[in-house]
Amino acid sequence: MKDNIPYKEPDIGSGEPEPLRFRNRLLMLHQIGNDLSASASFDELCRQSVVRGRQLLERQRISLWFRKGDSMMVSGSFGVDEDGNIRDERSQLLTASRYSPMGQVLISKHPILVTKDCPLHNDKGEVVGKGTHVIAALWNGKQIVGCICADNFLDQKPFSEADCDIFGMYASIIGHLAFGKRVEDELKKSLREKEILSLEINHRVKNNLQVISSLLNLQAAYIRDNHDAELFRQTQARIKSMAKVYDAFQQSEDLTKINIHDYIVGVIQDLFKFYQIDPSSIVLRWEGYHESFSLSQAIPCSLIVNELVTNALKHGLKHGKSDGCHPKGELSIAIRRMDQRLSITIGNDGEPFPSDVDIYHPLSLGLQLVNVLVSQLKGNVTMDKTRGTRFTITFPDNIDSVMPAISGER
Repeated sequence: MKDNIPYKEPDIGSGEPEPLRFRNRLLMLHQIGNDLSASASFDELCRQSVVRGRQLLERQRISLWFRKGDSMMVSGSFGVDEDGNIRDERSQLLTASRYSPMGQVLISKHPILVTKDCPLHNDKGEVVGKGTHVIAALWNGKQIVGCICADNFLDQKPFSEADCDIFGMYASIIGHLAFGKRVEDELKKSLREKEILSLEINHRVKNNLQVISSLLNLQAAYIRDNHDAELFRQTQARIKSMAKVYDAFQQSEDLTKINIHDYIVGVIQDLFKFYQIDPSSIVLRWEGYHESFSLSQAIPCSLIVNELVTNALKHGLKHGKSDGCHPKGELSIAIRRMDQRLSITIGNDGEPFPSDVDIYHPLSLGLQLVNVLVSQLKGNVTMDKTRGTRFTITFPDNIDSVMPAISGER
């Protein structure tokens, strides 16, 4: 791949006194270093290092090579061919002899200036002419990661000791930046791979839960006892509520958290459909639109919300029936964050909770699940019957690990 960028002679005048010229090149070196540090990626840094190096060194033919570990084997990066075009040379691979100028630089770290004409090669290793060249090590502060080379094949201007000094400084800057950019690119790649893996896992778990829900639905069709059929449907609703968590994580821009408002509203809408309730017959009040939960919080909370909202729809909101079939009343959800703790309050203004039911030692499976899940969240649950019924679950906001599976304890 060729990138035809015309070579421009630098503004540094060759007629300037050498000390002034050297000072101006140091200023240019500083500016080029700042510009290169803003490169978007490792490959872009390498390409720009060649482009800007031509300007700094006042030579057209420059190439970058990166070392394979501590060996003498180096791989190409970007360079300039014998026609003066910038070329992608990442497919090039060679082994430097320990006694060659490149090999000596890789071993000693000191730049080498070759002032005697010697064979100069193209990217295929073919000799294209003779000339002088300079080689400097890419040093990252701990090790030599490669080298940068320049020759006078295209411009036929001799190198000076000042050229060698400037080139060594430039190589050190590139070495530090290249090491950092390569690590940054690898971290980005690793993060992206983990994101893809997380999305794939979430997708598979969601699909498996949906398959289980469908199997339960098919099995329920063969049950003649209404009570048993209802138990199947309730289990199906619980599984669907968990599947919604994984679906929400798939849709979220942040793979570590989901907006709990959108998720819980989805669970409630599913329960309305499940129990054939007209949504307009229930006033839904919400507090805490912008709160987000981690996966370890969202799974238990999804089941808790499912159980308590189901309980409210089946038992609490019976007093205001309209058309003889739909409950009518108010359902409220409030999520609050305070003192490094989170709380979820689920309430309704319907019939009060039975006084003979102990919420901490219940007989129903639904409330037993609520207690187990609250325990997993390391939280507590309270109930207020001042106006209707309100359950409040409070738990710490620093639970990072995924919760264990629900046990069969009663």
